[in-house]
Order: sequence, then structure tokens, then C-alpha cells
Amino acid sequence: GLYGAYAHSGVLTIVTKSGRGLTKPEFSARFEGGTQRSAEGAISARGAAGPVYGATTLTYATTNGFNIARDGSETDGAKRFAVTSKAGIDFSPNFNVEGFVRHLYRNAETDPQDPNFLNTGLVYDFPGYSTKTEETLARIEGTLKLFDDRWIQSAKWTGSRTGVTGIENFAHASASLGTAQTLSYKSSVLLDSDVAGGEKHRITGLVENRREHYSFDSIFVFGLDRDAALNGYSRTTTGIGGEYVLDLLRTGTTISVAQRQDFNEPFRDEYTLSLLHI
Repeated sequence: GLYGAYAHSGVLTIVTKSGRGLTKPEFSARFEGGTQRSAEGAISARGAAGPVYGATTLTYATTNGFNIARDGSETDGAKRFAVTSKAGIDFSPNFNVEGFVRHLYRNAETDPQDPNFLNTGLVYDFPGYSTKTEETLARIEGTLKLFDDRWIQSAKWTGSRTGVTGIENFAHASASLGTAQTLSYKSSVLLDSDVAGGEKHRITGLVENRREHYSFDSIFVFGLDRDAALNGYSRTTTGIGGEYVLDLLRTGTTISVAQRQDFNEPFRDEYTLSLLHI
């Protein structure tokens, strides 16, 4: 439908507490502990000063885990740290700009599968094997509401960066880096009519451009293949979509028609059509 191939069975919206509208700052903290020396904690702060508001949350989790191999006694633990911040400013009752950023670091210990190439397919207990992940997500969006919120326009930029490093025998063995940037503009208009007992019409248009790049390296890749992997691969998608939603107030019926055309490079273009009756 309107939101493309990545929106399966609907669109999930996650709303983070922002501090907007608070008359005084708020703070919260929590801590949990359990078996395998597992612990998790978080601390949050949020508040507002006039039209400016913001919130920050720090989270940390650790566990000694357990041995994933059949033999041996070495445990395979994991650690995770994340910082999430959200801030915005209401320039007027009709215009708002808001930003979000999240950085995550995760380190998970593991054991190798058949490290001596004996064709057993088994995982063996060895120290010095782990996977490290660093991920950064960011978003900035401006929203303009006109005519008593009947015409809503928004422009948004989102970016992500994910790096994964594989450690084997305490040495760097592989790495990958993926980045993505998306620019989008959406306009939605709400209209009323009274033909069959009252109707509401919402018409939405969307334009979106997404650019992705992926590169990797490995001790098992050599020569021209390694050069190509280091240079990486890119793809671009430009999408144009529209949606019409009709609410029949007398019967409580909703009818929705959405279509989207994606122009993909280097992959083939895609067209999607969605019809809904509730």
C-alpha cells in the first residue's frame, strides 16, 4: 500500500516520551537482576522549557549467559548499552520540528562451529569468539498543520548506520557496514460531505527517496572479490504513493484505496495496490 514493501500487515508507530508539555522535569530509574548474573538498568530524564522539550534515556544490560557448546565450561555472555534522545520545538501551534537519535552497542560472545573442519557440524567450546554491533538511528521531522488540522504536511529525514564486527581467536575476522538515508514528504487533507448521512474523506500523498549502501570485509575474501566487497554495493528507491479513505458515518463503514509506485535501482520497479473495507 502507501508505505511500501517494508510495511507488512500494517504500520507500527512507536511513540517515545518526549517531555513535551511538562511543567517540571521528570526522572525515573529501574534495575533488574536474575540468574546467570544477569542485570539490566535504565535511567531517564525529560522536561520542557517553553516551546522546547526533550528527553534522554540510558539503558545497560549484561549477562554471563551459558555455554552454547556441548562440552566445556566457558560461558558465552552478552552486554548491551544504548542511549536514546528526543527533542523538539513548537515554533507555533501549527508548526513543530522534532528530532530523535539512538546509539546502540552490543557485544555477544559465542563459540565456533566445527573450527577444525572435521565435518561434525558441532559447536565447540573456544574462548575469543564474539560479535560486536554498533548501530545509530536518527530522524528529524517538521510538521505543519493548517485549517484546524484538516491539512497536515510533514517533511522527514531518517538515517541509520549499522556496523558488525566478527572476532575469532581474539582477532578481527570480518566486518560489515550498512548505511541508509530516507527523505520523504507527506501531505494529508481531510474533507467532509453529507451525501448519504455524513462522510469524511482523507486524501494522502507521499513522495519518498531512500538510498542504501552496504560493504563488508572478511579474512576469507581475497583479490578482486575483496576489492568489490570493500567498495560495497548501493541501491536507491524513489516511491510515489497515494491513499484515499472514506468513512461513512451513518453505517460506520470505512473504505480505503492505496497505491504506490517504486522506482528501484538496480532492481526492477514495483507497483502495489491495496483495497480495504471495514
